Amino acid sequence: MRGNLRFSKLYRISVYSPKTGDYTEYSEICKGDKANKSMGEMISTRRKEKGMTQKELADQLNLTDKAVSKWERDVAYPDTGTLPKLAEILEVSVEELLNSKSVPSSGHKGADFFINIVLKAVPAAMGIAVVVTSAMGELDTVRGFMMLGMGLACVGIYLLKNQD
Repeated sequence: MRGNLRFSKLYRISVYSPKTGDYTEYSEICKGDKANKSMGEMISTRRKEKGMTQKELADQLNLTDKAVSKWERDVAYPDTGTLPKLAEILEVSVEELLNSKSVPSSGHKGADFFINIVLKAVPAAMGIAVVVTSAMGELDTVRGFMMLGMGLACVGIYLLKNQD
């Protein structure tokens, strides 16, 4: 069974063991100063301290070295079923892994990032369109004002959205 990790003030995770048919529950309240390394940094540091390559760690977990690479770059997190074995290999507790600091997903910058790009790009595009069509003699007044109006509206929305 695959799962996702969510980082918050209280970590509570149940890991199912097919061998025993039982769930083991781990929970820990994260203190701000305890979480000074990301999970990826912790995995990378511990792996290197043990003199292991990503491939060697992956082989022990029956995974690919690409999965380990993604963990170490904080692009992905280990599956919940992998955590106990990973903690055992790295000689840390599951709680220590879970108490690592949360890192914003670097693979996905989020809608807000892209909205800001669009709100900056539209005014530039509208300004360029007005200049080009005017130079070609194809610009009529109504369309010119519409394009400039859309550009100014985007500038206004961007400024309102990002004001402190």
